[in-house]
Formats: sequence, C-alpha cells, structure tokens
Amino acid sequence: MEGPSAAKPLVWCGDLSVGFSFQHGPVIAVADKVLPHRLPAAALVLVNATIAAFVSFRLFERPVGFAIQRRCGAGRRALPRRLTRSVGATF
Repeated sequence: MEGPSAAKPLVWCGDLSVGFSFQHGPVIAVADKVLPHRLPAAALVLVNATIAAFVSFRLFERPVGFAIQRRCGAGRRALPRRLTRSVGATF
C-alpha cells in the first residue's frame, strides 16, 4: 500500500486515540469485577474500549469539531485572528 490510502488505518487509530484513552479505564474496571480470567478479559477490554471510543468519536468528538469549525471558520484559519496573533501562530 502506497500513497494516501496507506495512511487511512493510522488516521483511524489517531481519531480513536482520545476516546480510547478515556474509555479503557471504566471498561477495565468492569471486566476486572466480572471476568475471572485475564486473557479473555484483556481481549474483551480491547474490543469493548475500541467500540466505545468509536461511538464517542462519532457522537461527540466529530460533531463538536464540526461545530467549532463552523463557528470559527473552516479552512486554513480555524482560530480567530486575535488568538493567532497572541500566540504567534501562522496558518
């Protein structure tokens, strides 16, 4: 795989990384109480935390990101001009 399509799995993992970092803790806590064996519990934690991260991304992170882009203006300048000047950012 070469070109832009090669990066799609990495982009997908990056999209889910924030949700996964928030979701794995509660999933581990529940699995530790419910499941007695570690290996099946680890596999279920991985699958369930990934599903929870995907749902979180689709229902919360993505819509909020779109709303922020609409409010601040999409494109190269997503932040208000006064904010970019104060931090010295150039876009």
